[in-house]
Amino acid sequence: GGSAGLAAVHRNRTDKERRTEARVWSRRAWNLENNRFAIVSWFDVYATMRHLMTGVDPGDDAADLPRWDAENHTTQSLLLPLPKNRTCVEAGIPDWHCGCSQQWVPYCPLATRGQEQVAREALSQVNSLIYRTLPKYGYRPERCPRIEFERITSCQGQLFTIQRMLEKVQTPGQSESIILRSRFMTKQGMEYEVFVYVRFTAYSTGSQDLRGEILDIFNLWPRSSYAINEPCTPTNIDPAFCACGSLPSSTAAISSATTAATVMQAQS
Repeated sequence: GGSAGLAAVHRNRTDKERRTEARVWSRRAWNLENNRFAIVSWFDVYATMRHLMTGVDPGDDAADLPRWDAENHTTQSLLLPLPKNRTCVEAGIPDWHCGCSQQWVPYCPLATRGQEQVAREALSQVNSLIYRTLPKYGYRPERCPRIEFERITSCQGQLFTIQRMLEKVQTPGQSESIILRSRFMTKQGMEYEVFVYVRFTAYSTGSQDLRGEILDIFNLWPRSSYAINEPCTPTNIDPAFCACGSLPSSTAAISSATTAATVMQAQS
């Protein structure tokens, strides 16, 4: 007869095999301890957990999807040696979000008109999102007034990316992309920060005439306190983007009463 239904019998490992395995895991433990001096990310932690569970380096199977802000990203198990000069991007951390490269300087090759365009577009997107979301929870759009742009307060770039960009756009036609950080005030008295991904192309020699093309606008964050909005902001809405605190108290009360009546009618 066959062996169907019989439990698998595993042979005992020899002393040589056990010593070899012990040396392998001892080396992996040493690598794990030594890698504390390298730049790592949660992607590497994920690969390490899979390595620990299976005993096999997952390699590319643990890799993240390609991203424009981390083109050279390579996920690696922390049980293997990492290069000491590993960069943030290689670890899957974008330059603009890397704690080792936060050398923001007050230099912005994007013209003021372009900075204002970025701020207005960022506010337009968040205003549209708020106005679409409020009715879903039974609130009128007027509950959160539209946030209006007032003025740019600052625009910064990262020193090493600006230097790299200026080196690459020395002759007409050459281009390089960098990330800038812009801050602006609104008519409601709030200050916000937004990141913008821009590609600059040289139109003259020596990077004297640069034209910027906005590729992406992301990570809009409040820089000032929004506590004034918290008491009047509807549930499920971020008070950082609901400027109800700027409304006269009578207007806010009317809006609340109208909303309550609307909800009661809907329930009845």
